Amino acid sequence: MADKKLVCTQAAASRMIEIVDTIGMPKEKVRTELLLVHGDDGRQGEDLRQAFAQYSDYPIPPTWRLPIRVVPASCSESDIKSAVQAGNLPSVAEQVAEQLTDINRSVFMYGWMQGVTTVSSNRTVAKQIEAIVEKESPGAMGPDIWLREPARSLLGKEKERRK
Repeated sequence: MADKKLVCTQAAASRMIEIVDTIGMPKEKVRTELLLVHGDDGRQGEDLRQAFAQYSDYPIPPTWRLPIRVVPASCSESDIKSAVQAGNLPSVAEQVAEQLTDINRSVFMYGWMQGVTTVSSNRTVAKQIEAIVEKESPGAMGPDIWLREPARSLLGKEKERRK
C-alpha cells in the first residue's frame, strides 16, 4: 500500500478507534492515532512514518502516505440508486447494499462507488458480496476488494488450532 492515497470512511475510522480504545494495547492505540491522526496534531508524511516506526516491529516504507485520510461516505439508498441510474454501478449494487450493515455499506459501497480498491480482512462480507453479484447479475463487476490476512474481526477471537 506504499505510495497509494489511502482513505478510510468516517464510520470505519470511528469503529476502529472505538475498538482500539476498548481492547487495544498501548502500542496499538498510538499506531491508530498516527494512522488516522484523529487528534489532528498537524504532523504529516515523514514525521508520522518515523513516529509510527517507533511503535512497529516492521520496517515502514519511505513512500507510505500518512495519515490515512478519513472521508465522509454517503452510501444511502438514494446515493446508490443515483449511481446505478448514472451507470456508475451495476443494478445489483442495490441488492448488495440492502444486505450490508451500516458500517459495511460505508466501507464496501464507498469503494465500489468511487472505483477504488477496498482493503479489508472481512472475508465474510467480501464473499457475501461476491455471491450476490454472481447469483443476481452474472457477468456484472462487483467492487474491487483486496482481502488481506489475517481474515478476522477486530473483535473476534482466534479459533484454537487443533493439534
